[in-house]
Amino acid sequence: MRLSVGARGVAEGVPDPEESGELAAAFVAEQQAEDWDQWERLFLAAKRHQMATMDLERLTPNFPPEVLEGDGSVVAYREIFPWDERRTVALGAERWELDDMYCVDRDCDCHSTRLVFVEVATGPVPAGAVARECSAVYDYARDRLTPESQVAGCPAAKVLGAALRAAYPECSPAFYRRRHGQMRSLAERLIPAAGSAPLIAPAKVGRNDLCPAAAAKSSRSAVAGRVAVCAKP
Repeated sequence: MRLSVGARGVAEGVPDPEESGELAAAFVAEQQAEDWDQWERLFLAAKRHQMATMDLERLTPNFPPEVLEGDGSVVAYREIFPWDERRTVALGAERWELDDMYCVDRDCDCHSTRLVFVEVATGPVPAGAVARECSAVYDYARDRLTPESQVAGCPAAKVLGAALRAAYPECSPAFYRRRHGQMRSLAERLIPAAGSAPLIAPAKVGRNDLCPAAAAKSSRSAVAGRVAVCAKP
């Protein structure tokens, strides 16, 4: 039987032998919230182990259509690696989630990443509400953070950056350099060079659909797939 840790039930759209249906239903009925939490932790641990040991030459992710067509050059890391850990920081009662984005233009030699901090809802979200966000460009070669955009009432990007580094010491210059290198390596192999025929992107999860890497209650940041170009300092 195949289960969905996101939907916390039997996976839909995946054929199973008929005799497993009753067993799956009985198994799901016995699972408690803490059981599903444990299944999700095991699932994500396995996926993240695969990410840490994967061979990039065998990976064929789906780059956003606009990037394949040459209309943008910045792609969120989680857009390509959806099982990546969600890094959040708390400032008082507010929680902010990081969305790190990288330039994949083969003609660009930048050494920076765009860090977008998106506010995480801690309660019911009114219909039509838009999450607050602020962004900054982090030059990992110089270890320098430059604020890029700010919404009124949001914490300063440098405050969020410092909180992120304190909560996740691994987010060092080498951390962003490695991730940028992975993105560039994949882009050089999978994104056509300027002037060549554009690739047709296969069907993929919508940018505002539920993230396959998280529980059903968590949604992907709409920022992750927006059209953007490199903000090279």
